[in-house]
Amino acid sequence: MSKISNPFKFNSRYKPEPVAFDNKWNSDVGYLVTEFEAFNPNPDYGWKDAQRGSAPNKGAWPIIEPKHAPPATNVFPDVVARVLSSCWKATEPKSQRGDVVMGARDMSARSQAALQGQNYAPQVRPTKSSIETVMGNKDKIASDWNRFGGIDRANAVAFRGDSRKPVEVFKAGGFTPPSSRNDAWYLENAVFEAFDWYLFERYKRHITKAEFLWAVRDGGAWASDSKLLIEYTVWRRIVDNESSHLGRMVENECLKGYISCSTSIDSSLAFATDKYNRPGWLYLAIVHGGFIVPFKVKPKFKALWNSGEAEIAQWGTIPAERIVGFTHVQQFAKPDGPIFIRKSFRKSDPKAFETMFNVMSGCKPGG
Repeated sequence: MSKISNPFKFNSRYKPEPVAFDNKWNSDVGYLVTEFEAFNPNPDYGWKDAQRGSAPNKGAWPIIEPKHAPPATNVFPDVVARVLSSCWKATEPKSQRGDVVMGARDMSARSQAALQGQNYAPQVRPTKSSIETVMGNKDKIASDWNRFGGIDRANAVAFRGDSRKPVEVFKAGGFTPPSSRNDAWYLENAVFEAFDWYLFERYKRHITKAEFLWAVRDGGAWASDSKLLIEYTVWRRIVDNESSHLGRMVENECLKGYISCSTSIDSSLAFATDKYNRPGWLYLAIVHGGFIVPFKVKPKFKALWNSGEAEIAQWGTIPAERIVGFTHVQQFAKPDGPIFIRKSFRKSDPKAFETMFNVMSGCKPGG
């Protein structure tokens, strides 16, 4: 893709210098003080605009490329490449065609006894569509994989909002995709809610969390538990097969294999605070070969798999060493602490550091 010119105009001569920070941040930052420096925000900027944290405009937030990163090629992750290779392709017969053969003469017809008395339940989407986007077709199971060929890739220094403290994120090894999560909280909440939604959409019935955990986590003891476990296993297989589908990730991140970041600090502030319902943390991370999600432009959503978040999605994990900054954010999307920046990032990539430091200080595109 073509590079985007940097629209930030820094009229400030402020030179950031590391400072000591308040002890109240010690429990949040912990040992990371050995790798990160604390900076006071640039006083020439500020968070005076009450609308900060709102949705970005198309093109307002550019892609800031890191100085040190592998080439951002259009070579797909192995899991995506395998799916693309199995998609239908236009072709022509190259050999002599023989007589038509239907079925296998040595196989008996399948018994229909197991199907008697059962009502057919048409297939539905495996997960709920949380936001409005555009798919390549209306298939219930993702089949528009060829759309990947039109998605640009890029390296970027990008933002990500999270509720967790820095010490918790780094203890986890960085940002890991939902598909890799196996903790109890995720199973009991996100996975249960997604599966219960699927059951109701397809079979018009709900289950309780206790029923779900007894059958799925504990193995159950009754025939109904076994049936529910089979239904869950089939559902998980469908969801797992869609984990690498970028468009389905845009609609619902549950059990997908991507880490969603944004070139827009405003989008990330909204996620950091759960849409202004609690405090959180704003992180700065380096994305390698991220998929640039097409930007949604109303009223006509022409681009497939689009969102309005200036989103760039990293397939797989963003390891802790590629997290290069963070700051605490109040409930209403205003940073209220020092800006922590990784020492090696500041020294090895001073231009990217200057841009992101000023943006985290409150600078908006255009100055």
